[in-house]
Amino acid sequence: MSSYIINNQIRPFNFGTDAIERMRVSLGQSVIDADFEYGLQSTKWQNYQEVRKTPSFYEIPGTDFVVTSVTSDGSVTSIITVTTSSTLPAVGSVIVISGLINSARTADRAEGFFLVTGNGTGTFTYFAKGQIGAGTINTNYTVLRKGGVFTNGNAKIQVSTVSQTTSPDKVTVTTSTTHGLIAGTPICGTGWSGTGAIGNFFIETTPALNQFTFTPVNSGVTATLTGGTMYVQPYSYTVHRPFDGGCLISPAQPANGSSVVRQSKKVFRYQSGKGFLWSSGTLFCPNNDITSATSTGTASGSTITITTAISHGAPQTGATIVLRGLATTGYNGTYTIASVVDHLTVTVTAYQTLGATTAVLGTQPRFIMQNWHGASVRAGPFDDQNGMFWEFDGQTLWVVKRSSTFQIAGTCLVSVGGQTLTNDSSNTSNPTRFTQQFKVGDRFFLRGMTHTVTSITSDTSLTFNPPYRGVAAITVGATVCRINETRVPQSQFNRDTIDGFGPSKYAVDLTRMQMIGLQYTWYGAGFIDFMIRGIDGNWVFVHRFVNNNVNDEAYMRTGNMPVRYELINECASAISTLQVQLNASDTSMTLNDTTTYWPNTGTVLIDNEFIYYGAKTGNILQSLQRGYVINYNINDVAKSFRAGTADGTGTTHTIGTSVNLVSCTCTPSLTHWGSAFIMDGQFDQDRGYFFNFTFNQSTSLSTGTTTPLFFLRLSPSVSNGVIGDIGVRDLLNRAQLLLQRLTCAVTGSGAVLNIQGVLNPLGFTGSSFTWNSINSQGGQPSFAQYATLAGVSGSWTVGSGERIFSMIANATSGQNDIDLSQLKELSNTVPGGNQMFPDGPDTLMIIATPFYTNASTALINIYWSEAQA
Repeated sequence: MSSYIINNQIRPFNFGTDAIERMRVSLGQSVIDADFEYGLQSTKWQNYQEVRKTPSFYEIPGTDFVVTSVTSDGSVTSIITVTTSSTLPAVGSVIVISGLINSARTADRAEGFFLVTGNGTGTFTYFAKGQIGAGTINTNYTVLRKGGVFTNGNAKIQVSTVSQTTSPDKVTVTTSTTHGLIAGTPICGTGWSGTGAIGNFFIETTPALNQFTFTPVNSGVTATLTGGTMYVQPYSYTVHRPFDGGCLISPAQPANGSSVVRQSKKVFRYQSGKGFLWSSGTLFCPNNDITSATSTGTASGSTITITTAISHGAPQTGATIVLRGLATTGYNGTYTIASVVDHLTVTVTAYQTLGATTAVLGTQPRFIMQNWHGASVRAGPFDDQNGMFWEFDGQTLWVVKRSSTFQIAGTCLVSVGGQTLTNDSSNTSNPTRFTQQFKVGDRFFLRGMTHTVTSITSDTSLTFNPPYRGVAAITVGATVCRINETRVPQSQFNRDTIDGFGPSKYAVDLTRMQMIGLQYTWYGAGFIDFMIRGIDGNWVFVHRFVNNNVNDEAYMRTGNMPVRYELINECASAISTLQVQLNASDTSMTLNDTTTYWPNTGTVLIDNEFIYYGAKTGNILQSLQRGYVINYNINDVAKSFRAGTADGTGTTHTIGTSVNLVSCTCTPSLTHWGSAFIMDGQFDQDRGYFFNFTFNQSTSLSTGTTTPLFFLRLSPSVSNGVIGDIGVRDLLNRAQLLLQRLTCAVTGSGAVLNIQGVLNPLGFTGSSFTWNSINSQGGQPSFAQYATLAGVSGSWTVGSGERIFSMIANATSGQNDIDLSQLKELSNTVPGGNQMFPDGPDTLMIIATPFYTNASTALINIYWSEAQA
């Protein structure tokens, strides 16, 4: 091992020491192996999408339909008909479908999450997200499953009234509070008394903070619509790349705040005295194969038209692309997109002489999104509230530390399903100061759940997304923590700026795949090292966050982290507040923060007005166009989005009002391959308890009949060692329930019993469960709950869920047992919830089926341990 000398001390090279600064040795444990060679490994990872922190739909594993055909009628709002031999899904229910194709490469508009609009004999229908040519679009790879709605079906837009009018044809939705959704947000509706609001739409205008409009499916109708539900509609996708073993994710549309997350189900347990090392092969910039490149001429200034093999990162006018691998001279280079022709085609302007009007394609000609604004690509060990990650926002490469330890002034109140946070007026000595401590777009966590600030009314009142989903209203003031991010741009990396001028001389090219990593310790004051593999393939240390002698509290709440990849349509460095009042006719605005890392041009949202700026200097945005309309091309349709009530008309905005960049010139994709998260080995086990639950089935079980007996899960929330449902305690429960053993004693002459464990089954009504603390069985400091299933509403949908073990117990063997210690851990969901995963913790159901003869009784003991992640 090479080394160097500091102050007469011999020290190994950088990577020769670990995050504790000990000699690095190969004794790693707690490894996550994310090899995607054959699929997406849903047992290890959760895919999750939301818009401005508002979730909607999720996929239910193990609910596959048998698909005979999938066809499109070819209409502008294409209706998709699915033929299946399975039981039809109900109208208004959620389905998720993938693996479709047609010759025009538009079938992806029928992929993702949808609401069923009708069914017939062996068929059901839904609206696609755009026009798809008529014909069959299913393949041998088509997969259709059931979906669900987060928050026990309540992750919906809080609608008050819906009216449809003519001249122009619009549907106007009034919400019960500030909805927090901006023009451009995709939504969907079901169950309305008129057909105009059934299907998939985009919010086109926001006349007020509690109103939005969209164009209905039908026209020439004036009516009040009742009885339905509206949700935000995720366009995002997560797909396997079978030909190179990668995983590709993208939000797939440009609405501000839209995001897609791929996060490990496991939260890795930090142990003081040890270091964590995370590394990943990641491509930050979308790329695609070019199928043709032609030009209107060969002179500089000619229009070049580029066609790609598939949809190409959803670029918009103004994004920067790189062309590589074209054999004809003059084509290869860097360009700004001049127009988006369709989902496969863009135009750019030639800046040099071209060798021919039709380019000869090289071995692998590439189209690469190099720069954009309004969307960020993130990778690292982090979650919504804490952690560390690499980020590229299309303009700047950042390293970021996220923390949720900042407790705001005062305490707060909120109602169930509410979107307004208010000061607890009984706390007279320490009231809230929302206008001083928050900006629109900031995030906070309350009782473990993460929310986004959507408007700030005063020091004592603000609105947020999504609606509060705790099981009970907070009527005694609760503490709220603002989520802070410390961001360092590449130019300020303190070890190596990786621009070709740092010690390593490595110049990072984000259009190429990179091997990125970081290592950290917690202790509340440990350090974080960010790394990248350099010229010779060895790790280059680029930046260190030093947290000792810096803070007066822990630098983040916990060292326990999942692995996460995230794309989100936001630019976190482009948020500020007004330093000077902005009047209705002003053409420049002064911010409280510098615009160094803002794009040169863009559109911001202030209160309920879109404002375009054409230049910037210091902390001033200039050349303003007031009451601006944002134009996007989405699924080959030109769409216009407006905030406020009138085009070209400005309003007055007061000092301190939030200013947020909301325009987006590309919805990027991220591709990642292997992901390793390694903790130092040895001394790994903290001695603890063998928790157990005893269940006595005293009622006779009938031969051949499967009987669900009980549920076991981690409690949704916990704090101070006390558990509760979501919203009852301060933190989401991120512990791991590690099954160890199950024993069973059976009575009954000749009785043979099949005991099975099924994870996250369907068929039960969640509100009918009575969840009990394991501790109620006496003296076990457990974070788990159980529920017996006798008398609950609903029953197991046979075949649903994941069967994770099975054992045979018979009356003649005395105690029968099975070793469960090699099973994966039971964990919680990304957003938290009170139902079954993915709308809450993993839930284990124990079922029993007698063979040959009835079983008189069954006494079951299940044992587990808990790693308090």
